[in-house]
Amino acid sequence: MPWSKMSTEKAPIVVVIAILIIIISLISILKSGSQQSAKVFDDRFVEFGRIAAEKTGEYLGQGARVVLLIHDKKTVEDTFVQHDKVFEMALKESGIHIVASETLQGDTQERGVPMVAESRMTVDDYIRIGEANPDVAAIVSLVGAPMADLAILNSIPESVPPIIIPRFFDPMFRPTALLRQGVIEMAIFTRQDAPDDPDIEFANLYEEFDAIYQVYTADNMDELLY
Repeated sequence: MPWSKMSTEKAPIVVVIAILIIIISLISILKSGSQQSAKVFDDRFVEFGRIAAEKTGEYLGQGARVVLLIHDKKTVEDTFVQHDKVFEMALKESGIHIVASETLQGDTQERGVPMVAESRMTVDDYIRIGEANPDVAAIVSLVGAPMADLAILNSIPESVPPIIIPRFFDPMFRPTALLRQGVIEMAIFTRQDAPDDPDIEFANLYEEFDAIYQVYTADNMDELLY
């Protein structure tokens, strides 16, 4: 068979192979980019835990004694586990004494969606933990706040310490009853005017944190009651 004829017959095969190589390369590049973006996002979220701990420490003051509630690592994504570890370490470095720590179960259905989590803290959990530690300044909860209506709130003993929420997951959720009653004393929520442009560049993580989140206390808590 003449060489020119063989080359002509093999040309379609070569083209197909070349196209496959290009497609595989593009998929690999996209996958790598997606994984890298996810890693950067996760790393930033973990570092935000450090900043939230520093702000919590500033509010409480050095020497304050607290109970810390963290996620059960068996029920949430590793990102939350790392966030909780970094937060706890930074809180101690801020001069806060963690007299007790307790894990509460996360939502197992949320594995695979690392930036979404719901509260798994019940009012019974809150009362039980508070009554066991009545002399602490606050219960610092990384697992959210208990859902409660007015009738249930009236059953909470006055001796139970207030809750501090240093990270809230759902920007649309506001536990207004707990805020009005003073059960939540300090919280860090997503700002209503938080920027949603992913291309915004910040000077550092602190600037980005302050652009996305707001620390609320008794002085400005009314801004959340809408």
